[in-house]
Amino acid sequence: MNNCDLLSLAEFYSAEADALQIKYRQIEHLIGLNTHSPSEGTYCEALLKEFLRRSLPRHVSVDNGFIRRVMDADLSTGSKAPLPTDADIVTPQLDIIIHDTDHFAPLFRSEDFVVVLPESVRAVIEVKKCLDRSKLEDAVGRLAKTTHMLRKWRFERNQLFTGIFAFSLGGDLSPKNKPFSDSFRSVFQNAVDEYGGDCELPYLTMALPHFALQEGNPPEKFDHLRTLSEDGEGPNVASQFLVFLLSHFTSWGGQGRSLPYPDALRSRRQEVFRVSRPQA
Repeated sequence: MNNCDLLSLAEFYSAEADALQIKYRQIEHLIGLNTHSPSEGTYCEALLKEFLRRSLPRHVSVDNGFIRRVMDADLSTGSKAPLPTDADIVTPQLDIIIHDTDHFAPLFRSEDFVVVLPESVRAVIEVKKCLDRSKLEDAVGRLAKTTHMLRKWRFERNQLFTGIFAFSLGGDLSPKNKPFSDSFRSVFQNAVDEYGGDCELPYLTMALPHFALQEGNPPEKFDHLRTLSEDGEGPNVASQFLVFLLSHFTSWGGQGRSLPYPDALRSRRQEVFRVSRPQA
């Protein structure tokens, strides 16, 4: 593959990321920048789902809804041993569930609302219009509770991707005099404490044009980088990076692994991309 091919692919992915932002800003300006109606959140979810459906393999479906266990037994081994009596039946409602429809049919489907089996789930993403501290707490809490429940159901999937995607970053999370706000670390730590460490944290938190990658459970390290350079030059890697991480964690085959990234990310990509999910 020559440099022209690489550049054209980078421009394609960058245009996809820019299109997400443009559509988001269109609805903001149509109904007012300070409007906070539920329909805005629904629209933001729809934008990301539309992009993922175009970008991910056809054997997975991108929907919203619930994950539900259907047996009082060990799903990973087929054992008939009963689960604890306090094991909940269904997760919180989740904004985006990426699930395998090649091998597992949803228990229930109505348009893009589903109730699915734990075995079918490959990724879970919470979507926010603007990520402030309260929205971060809500998203991290939902993902922590969901992964805690999956563990209680004795369902172990080492490559379940969890993430948060927002179209902008709220002022109380914006870094001022340091690389990142301490709110990220404290919110993540609070979720770990709530479940006694028996949960997983979102690996990727993306609030355009920023994103954070965390390592450890509780978090030991954060990598805060930008999807677009400060001067706006070069490709916007938001959409490409999200799809790459999904494919990397779910063994769908790397997408865009050889494409150019901004200097800050390219210089550390070997370290970032070899990180694996923390195990219990």
